[in-house]
This record gives sequence, structure tokens and C-alpha cells, in this order.
Amino acid sequence: MKKEVIAETFTPFYDPTEDRIKLIINYQSADKRIDFMITRAFIINFVPAFDDYLLQYYPQEALASQEKLSSRKTTQAVTETYNDKKSPQQKDKREESKITATDNANMQLFTQEPELLIKTDFIYDKNSKKTTLIFSGKKSTAKAALTYLMMEQLIGTIKTAIPNFSWGIAQNF
Repeated sequence: MKKEVIAETFTPFYDPTEDRIKLIINYQSADKRIDFMITRAFIINFVPAFDDYLLQYYPQEALASQEKLSSRKTTQAVTETYNDKKSPQQKDKREESKITATDNANMQLFTQEPELLIKTDFIYDKNSKKTTLIFSGKKSTAKAALTYLMMEQLIGTIKTAIPNFSWGIAQNF
């Protein structure tokens, strides 16, 4: 029987051993947790499809978000110039702070055999203006009803886990 859960949290990170993104659904709950492995090929198809979906079903929000992003890029360029002047030790500490020791312990404690993510479905509900996002593997399915903002945060989080340089993917992908 296929395991089905309601996704409450999404925790993606790059697994260099597998050379894949590991997407942990509900990492703090042993019985509701699902670990998906996402291939580079899946990511390369998924990210543009996700962005196109947002533009199709949430056009006003997506355009407003694009405007905010373009104004933030100027600020980010200044910040990156400042951060490039920091020592490698300072940069490493900043990267380590993204996942706390407690989060890391929970991810390890409840770890499961990861399964390959094979399919993602999007179902838009006009009444609630939410999208049901369904992640499916052979043994498990995770569903989440998300608003535009939540979907934007999810794709942003997944994008931060992509090893852009080693996968040959542009930073603004």
C-alpha cells in the first residue's frame, strides 16, 4: 500500500554522495516523514514548469514578485560585494547557520530510505486560490495545499539547494 501524507514542512538539501537534491517532507515526524531524491534532470524540468505554472495561475502575484526581485538584485549585488570581502571562515559560518544542530539531529534521527521522486502534480482550486501540490514516488505520496506565497517560498528553498556551479546551472535559474 502506498504511503500518503499531508506535507507540512519541506526541507531540501544537496546530497553530494548521490549528486541529487534530497527533499525531506515533514522531517520532524517519523510516521509522516518521506525522503525523496530529486535528480538533476527532474530539477531542470521542474523549476521552469513550476515558474510557468505560477505565471499562468497567479499572474498578478508573479509579476509583482518579479518587480520586487529586480529591485532586490541591486541590493543583493552590493551585499555580495561586501560578503566577498569576508574571510572563508566567516562565509562557512554563515552557510552552517542555515541548518541548526537540532534540525540536523532530527533529520538524521528520523531518516528513512529515500525514494526517487517520479512525478509532481499541480491542481489549482479557483475558489480558494490555492494549489494542491502532489509529490509522488513509487511507495509514497505527499500532498500540500499552498497559496502563491507558500509556493514561491517552496521553489525558492529548493533553488537554494541546487549546486548551480557543479551542475552547470545559472545562478538565476
